[in-house]
Amino acid sequence: MMTKAELRQIYLTRQKSLSELERNEKSQQISEQFFTKFSLEKVQNLHLFLSNEKNGEVATKFIYEKVWCNFPHIQTFVPRVCGKELEHLEFTANTQFSINKWQISE
Repeated sequence: MMTKAELRQIYLTRQKSLSELERNEKSQQISEQFFTKFSLEKVQNLHLFLSNEKNGEVATKFIYEKVWCNFPHIQTFVPRVCGKELEHLEFTANTQFSINKWQISE
């Protein structure tokens, strides 16, 4: 049986092997599945992560941009590590992000 670390390495390698076009297509498919499977009418807050494109992560922008357009009543939040604590910050289309020491937008 593989460990979590071994599986993570395999999937990171697979993610990085995708072209930008393939990654965007798959990210859009994931976004479509999200909106198909979940009803957001009663949701007030949505917590997402910001994608790290260098690692080939799922582009969550397709989710939060659609939320902002179609569900303006929903507040969106992202995590930020502050020391040993994890903060949860609201973000909107107007939020300016900086790059942290792990090369992640926050």
